[in-house]
Amino acid sequence: MLSSRWLSPAWLAAALYLGLAALLLVAVLVRTGGYFTYCLDDPYIHLALAERIRHGLYGLNTGEPTSPSSSILWPFLFVPFAGTPLMPWVP
Repeated sequence: MLSSRWLSPAWLAAALYLGLAALLLVAVLVRTGGYFTYCLDDPYIHLALAERIRHGLYGLNTGEPTSPSSSILWPFLFVPFAGTPLMPWVP
């Protein structure tokens, strides 16, 4: 029998959230033929900026130093994964 700790509202909410997230991931993969993509442009901007930072540039266009990201920290956190197959899954 499950203990009451596992049936607490926090655990049930976490399980519901993870279940819905997994369902959404499966739906995206089914609709895109197994190709993972984002429906918003912010993840793309963060990932693209991380790629540029990895090459020593800051900005989306070469020669144009700008701050295109809504966050300063996120692109720098993604830099270790830039250029790897894990990159699209990190955000």
